[in-house]
Amino acid sequence: MANFIYHIRSFWAKNSSATMRLIIINAAFSLSVWIVSAIGSDKLGTFVQVPDSFRELAQSPYTLITYMFSHAGLWHLLKNMLILYFVGRVLEDLLGSKRVYQIYFAAGIIGALAFIGLVSSNAVLIGASGAVMGILYGLTVLRPNYEFFLYGFLRIKVWWITVAYAFMDLLGILTDSNAGGRICHIAGGLAGALLVMFWTGKLTNMLPRKSTKSIKAYKVSINRSPNRPSQTREHKPTPDGVPSQQEIDAILDKINDSGYDNLTSKEKETLFRARDIEV
Repeated sequence: MANFIYHIRSFWAKNSSATMRLIIINAAFSLSVWIVSAIGSDKLGTFVQVPDSFRELAQSPYTLITYMFSHAGLWHLLKNMLILYFVGRVLEDLLGSKRVYQIYFAAGIIGALAFIGLVSSNAVLIGASGAVMGILYGLTVLRPNYEFFLYGFLRIKVWWITVAYAFMDLLGILTDSNAGGRICHIAGGLAGALLVMFWTGKLTNMLPRKSTKSIKAYKVSINRSPNRPSQTREHKPTPDGVPSQQEIDAILDKINDSGYDNLTSKEKETLFRARDIEV
């Protein structure tokens, strides 16, 4: 027994990535559920399935977590884990393990809440699909043109896969008996996409900003007295408090590059003092 536990702990330590550990937990938990179900436990369903009403959810809130590690069958498990394996590894390389965990759980929970809020029929929710869609949508937002090689020669961009799943889910909501599961997929996917957009600043850039008046760049020069003859002369130091032409030119270059609003208060004061000064 001790030797078996040692091998389990060693296997867990070697697979330290978030993607692999989520796959291991899904496989182990689903297998345990199948074994217990085969023995004949009648109450197991209420432990791993999200109900379709908030009243029932209040009696078993833990199902928001247990459902996303349980699956209805082997094919259901394999399909979700294959997507998680290929997509999750890429996203983890880009954002890190912590972000993958956050997207997985956030997408899974939001997908379940959307299922409860929008499904009125007598149904239950089980499976990691909503959480996995969060990973897929998140990678699509971050690297839409990332390419996967299928069978060593077929190139498929990640956004193609996402669009295909989104289309099938939207169509399934109208025609499929598993409309609740389809709703969970889309809600979980959108949750993952929004999280990545927030982390990368893309969501902030989409929000409306307060408009600012654009100030047209203008040229300021030190005026020469009209009473003095125009003749070539050596450069003389400017009086105290009077900015030099070099200082003014530097400030004007900054206005042209980044706008008047980005000047410091000292630079604005220097520019103000330079206007219409006779030397």
